Amino acid sequence: MFLGPIDDLQTLWICAGASSGIAWGGGIGKCLADWIAKKKAFEATELLDPMRFKGKDAAYLQACAEKTFLKRGATRAYSKQLPQEYR
Repeated sequence: MFLGPIDDLQTLWICAGASSGIAWGGGIGKCLADWIAKKKAFEATELLDPMRFKGKDAAYLQACAEKTFLKRGATRAYSKQLPQEYR
């Protein structure tokens, strides 16, 4: 999923690629609106940053597709969302 501002353009934001589609609409819409209005992002936005692949070479992009990278990113994201007893 991609969520956030595009590069240095202050007025261009993106929200695309939600795996649950319309089910995420309300929550993601609120997060994005708060982010734009309050100029403060919610936690773990680096995992959704649309510019996270900018300037990366093919080897880096291939590594991103491997299971170890995905597991590490998912573990980091969920560790910020789930209470300690469920980790």
